[in-house]
Amino acid sequence: MQDFLSIPILLAAIPIAACLVGWLVDRKLGTFPWFTIILLSAGFIAGARELWLTAQRANEKHDK
Repeated sequence: MQDFLSIPILLAAIPIAACLVGWLVDRKLGTFPWFTIILLSAGFIAGARELWLTAQRANEKHDK
C-alpha cells in the first residue's frame, strides 16, 4: 500500500520540477519555450516510467 501512496507525487512533482528547470534554462538562454517544453515532456515520461516501476515492484511483492 505504501508504494501506491507515492503515485500522486510521481505524477505531479517530477514534471513540475522538470518544467521549472526548463523555464530557468530558457530564461537564462532566452530560448523560451523550448527547454520548458522539452523538459516538461521528459518529466512526464520519467513520471510514467517511475509509475510503471512502482506498479511492477508492488506486483512482485504481491506474487510472493
